[in-house]
Amino acid sequence: SSCLWSTYRPGPYFGLKSLTENSPLFSLLWYSPKDLTKIFKMRHFLEQSDNISKYEWVIHNGCDFGRLVIEDLEMNVKFVVTFSNQIMNNQNHWVVNVNGIENSEDSKGIVFL
Repeated sequence: SSCLWSTYRPGPYFGLKSLTENSPLFSLLWYSPKDLTKIFKMRHFLEQSDNISKYEWVIHNGCDFGRLVIEDLEMNVKFVVTFSNQIMNNQNHWVVNVNGIENSEDSKGIVFL
């Protein structure tokens, strides 16, 4: 089924898992290494105290594709995350693309997926 994998993982800014038991978990987290005190402000789980300026699913069909925009002014970064299920040679293949855009020249960050 094309809905076996999706954003079924609640909590992180972006997370994927399957509907199977003991599914691997995938999620997005980031921080700014410019000021190492900000490592304690690592972004991973949705927290109101993060003061994220934009968190919006632009499109999501609840199953096999979506596009998410996250803007973090404090960390000077914007993410556009897309995921889709593509069928090639009669097999499902998942593609996740994380595009990070720095809002200023001096904003270098570290992103993990």
